[in-house]
Amino acid sequence: MQEPSPVPLPPGPSAASRLAVLSFATGLIFCCPGSSIISILAGSGAFIAHGIRPRPDVSWRKYAIGGICMGLISLVSLFWLYEFAHQRWEQEWRVLLTGPNNALYALQENDLTLFRQEFEGPAASLGDEDIQRFATEVRQQLGLFQKSESDLDRPPEFEGPPPWELGGFQTVFASEKKGEWTGVVESTIGIEQLQSGTLRLGWILIEGQGPTGEAVRIRYPAEVGQESDPE
Repeated sequence: MQEPSPVPLPPGPSAASRLAVLSFATGLIFCCPGSSIISILAGSGAFIAHGIRPRPDVSWRKYAIGGICMGLISLVSLFWLYEFAHQRWEQEWRVLLTGPNNALYALQENDLTLFRQEFEGPAASLGDEDIQRFATEVRQQLGLFQKSESDLDRPPEFEGPPPWELGGFQTVFASEKKGEWTGVVESTIGIEQLQSGTLRLGWILIEGQGPTGEAVRIRYPAEVGQESDPE
């Protein structure tokens, strides 16, 4: 009795089809740059693999094309969201959430040009001598600037036209006047708004208790009728 010949098994999935499925699956994971890149590469790899070793079954094409399209859409969307958030941070949120942080950091680095760029109005046109006088006051009375931050988790709403006033910033300094003193003083800022909507500092007021317990009040630019006295 003749044994029946074995039934040939259908061929397994091709490399192209496996890559196409991977492309489609990773393309479904939005808001992740890594999966979007994998989706695009896997979808492209499916067509390359098919060109190297063609197979009659090309039903995987729709998965590869779908994966590539979803990956591209996800990447473009993420890039747009990043640019939007970055622009809003630079134009509004940075000043509102960190106050004088960038200005005082530029002052700490003796970058007078960058310091001046943080301001709008009369403070933006003051000379280097005025800025150096303010820097000397800060250094002698408080020490080295560390950081400035606030408890706000979102930008506040203002009423009326600018300029606005916003306080509550905790500005940290370190000084050797009293051991390794690190202290927090309150800062208040005046806020100006450009025609583009970008926010800039109008003035800075730092006041609190210095390293030796003395009261400190430093303003830039100096209040009308007052001259900064670094001594």
